[in-house]
Amino acid sequence: MRVRWIGAAMIALGVLAASAATELRFMCYQDGNECDVAKALLEDFHKSNPDIKVTVATVPYEAILERLPVQLAAGQGPDLARVTDLGGLGKYYLDIAPYVNAAYWE
Repeated sequence: MRVRWIGAAMIALGVLAASAATELRFMCYQDGNECDVAKALLEDFHKSNPDIKVTVATVPYEAILERLPVQLAAGQGPDLARVTDLGGLGKYYLDIAPYVNAAYWE
């Protein structure tokens, strides 16, 4: 499951990068070392994509539950976020189906 999460995150990065964004914001909470791992993975991404900067903001879990939905509703949310309320936040997701093999993800 973790490999799929990382894979989906990298696909999202690629899709967002293709939309001409040069600076992306990633809101991340960690109850272990998840955000630290993401930062380490992003080092390689930055080497391959020097024109794209991804800033990781490590926040408390409460920020994901309380602030993120408000930010998204106001159109001020981050470009990427580590979330747990997949269904509740679904209306804010970018549909990446045109950019990937949708059948694989089905």
